Amino acid sequence: MLPNPEMLNEFDSRDQREKMMRTKKRLAATSLAFLLASLPVFNAAAQDRSPSKPVRMIVPFSAGSQTDAVARAANANVRASQWRS
Repeated sequence: MLPNPEMLNEFDSRDQREKMMRTKKRLAATSLAFLLASLPVFNAAAQDRSPSKPVRMIVPFSAGSQTDAVARAANANVRASQWRS
């Protein structure tokens, strides 16, 4: 005996609706993940290339040490290249 064609259509449409709902949920989740991942990129694009205030370099060693001399040279190079303070 063959199954009733109306029952087959009912099962097919239910399966199609479930598949469509899974697809919509997956699309919504992917879109949300992409949106949340791209928020920092939009924020970074809105910022200036260089700082608007002077950059303060703090060296945690005494003045006149080798570390202080390297930090002063690095600070001079940074000021001369792109950051103006």
